[in-house]
Amino acid sequence: MSEFDEGVERGDPTVVIFTNVITGQDEEYMEAYRNFVDYANSKGASFVSTLELVEMSRSRAS
Repeated sequence: MSEFDEGVERGDPTVVIFTNVITGQDEEYMEAYRNFVDYANSKGASFVSTLELVEMSRSRAS
């Protein structure tokens, strides 16, 4: 089971940052990115900004 799937089962967010500074500009990396986004969408994932993630975390802590 992938880390993404484990997080979904626990109700934990999966934080993923994609940047060409780390991964480069190779088409293979872009394909991996697209595959992940497609897979996550098929599992009902939502994508949020960093600010939205912080706000979600704050609301859970209260």
